[in-house]
Amino acid sequence: MVTRLIGVQPAAIAKAMVHMNDSLTRRHSAEDGDRWIFRHPTVTDAFAGIVARSPELIELYVHGAKVDRLVREVVCAPQAAQNAYVRIPVSLFPELLSRFADRDLDEGFKAFLGARASSAFLPKIVAARPDILEWTTTIQTANFSVGSLVLLAALNSYGLLPETTRTAIIKRLEDDAIDWMQTKVFAETIYRQLFTKEEFSDLADRFRNEYLGDITALVSDLRSRFSSDNELSLYEDFKDNIEKAEPFFFPDGRTDELDIFYAELDAHIENLGGEEPLSASNWSEQVAKAADLSATSATEDVGTIFDDVDD
Repeated sequence: MVTRLIGVQPAAIAKAMVHMNDSLTRRHSAEDGDRWIFRHPTVTDAFAGIVARSPELIELYVHGAKVDRLVREVVCAPQAAQNAYVRIPVSLFPELLSRFADRDLDEGFKAFLGARASSAFLPKIVAARPDILEWTTTIQTANFSVGSLVLLAALNSYGLLPETTRTAIIKRLEDDAIDWMQTKVFAETIYRQLFTKEEFSDLADRFRNEYLGDITALVSDLRSRFSSDNELSLYEDFKDNIEKAEPFFFPDGRTDELDIFYAELDAHIENLGGEEPLSASNWSEQVAKAADLSATSATEDVGTIFDDVDD
């Protein structure tokens, strides 16, 4: 139908396309048939940049741009609220889903899904890719990346995170906070999107009672409760965690008690930093010196006693 409208026969089109081969484009033979590709990857990037700026050519962009570029540049929002990104309309969601079908769930892709997939696109890709929800059951709360946290928050906000998975995650976060004094849940507000208001309030109360009831005695309490092969790193982590949680638990600024805690903790850290493990030879030398000092002290004491008697 198209050839009749423009007055060109298919044979003429085929003959003209011969001249396209090895220009900006190249005819590529594959098992499933021949197809046209750009001769050099940079041509693809340049072309994608042009079509991305034209709403009429977005479909070409979705089909032709590299997947990594799509991950970096697109947003599936109902309106172009994020001007720095290329907005993909709902009509092209199936094509975008096809391009993302085998995309690794790496940090960049998780960040896209969490921040720019929106409530319209995220449910579709979660349905198409079961591995996304499978991933949520295996993540380690101690090492949350930014992309992981953003994606988890989005899944929960849109009602896509299974309740059993959510409660398992917050249980681990609660254990991190109460058992190991990890305060990331209080320092970064995005964590709160994984909790209900009641759950988060209860966790804050438990942490306050566990560690902040008598903060001037906290260093002594920590020394009695925790031990490590690297004490210096352990107490530096304690200080870092209290500093991160400080704006949440002390919104009006540092108190005198908190200043006392930091002073005592700094002194303990400085003391740990100044200590060096004793080697076997150093230990022997110190024992010998201690014995010499003890003998000298005893001799001096005896001499003084006899002097007193002679007097």
